Amino acid sequence: MIGWHLNGENRLTLVKKNNVVMATFVYDGDGNRVKSAINGTTTTFIGNIYEVTGSQITKYYYAGSQRVAMRKYTIPQPMTVEYLLGDHLGSTNITTDTNGLQAVPPPLYFGGVARGRN
Repeated sequence: MIGWHLNGENRLTLVKKNNVVMATFVYDGDGNRVKSAINGTTTTFIGNIYEVTGSQITKYYYAGSQRVAMRKYTIPQPMTVEYLLGDHLGSTNITTDTNGLQAVPPPLYFGGVARGRN
């Protein structure tokens, strides 16, 4: 059985499966997500431009309001850059590396629904 809890501002704060906590989410006073813990992996968010998960740091770049690239640092490995290519609805459906080769597709179906996850 899957259950969840919403805070007073109708934001998801807890997900349980068979009475085991699978995910928790923390928000700041403006309602922005600042931390998530999913299956034991904690991610800290600073706005929509920066996040830290373990030893991986991801920085996002924008052209206006459209997210166009992300730079990942996984300590101590070298940095990688991926470019985000959107469709006519504004969803990212292809990412490429600096050579223009397709990177791993994002795990989303049309409408932003995660694929391959239960």
